[in-house]
Amino acid sequence: PFRLQAAYSIGNTEFATFYDKAAKHLIIAFRGTADAGDAVDDAKFNAVPWKAVDPSLLVHEGFSDQYAAGRPALMEALKAHVDVGCNKVSITGHSLGAALTTLAVVDICKEFPKLNVDATTFGSPKVGTKPFVDAYLATIAGKQTTRVANLDPDCLKKPQAQILGNDA
Repeated sequence: PFRLQAAYSIGNTEFATFYDKAAKHLIIAFRGTADAGDAVDDAKFNAVPWKAVDPSLLVHEGFSDQYAAGRPALMEALKAHVDVGCNKVSITGHSLGAALTTLAVVDICKEFPKLNVDATTFGSPKVGTKPFVDAYLATIAGKQTTRVANLDPDCLKKPQAQILGNDA
């Protein structure tokens, strides 16, 4: 059975880890928008180099800032679990948490290429420009991913589409 391993709160970034020791399976769950600080980050629509992982890729500034804040703790938790035999990681989140999940998938697959990684997002906003989308799709090729989305949410269309592009 999965047991809560830790809950992290770093700046505005919050996530929890759950581990099933017998299955060697870690779940990472990112929290969605919850307060004014998150709303400020959500509104940072500029496409900026993703300094934490690959500066050649442009991503949503607010999501990049939140991911960068939590990344050291995330990588430390992952390494600790991999060191004791973890071989499967499932990542999930809603809204802002879905955006952080999308960034985490690319990062974790790059840092831990032997891990079996899957992801489920709910209501994810646009995360990056077309080159980021291409990198994401290349990363998840052959992996289990599920994206649950409302087909007509105005908040996913404007103004992000004007800055990040319609295919992001």
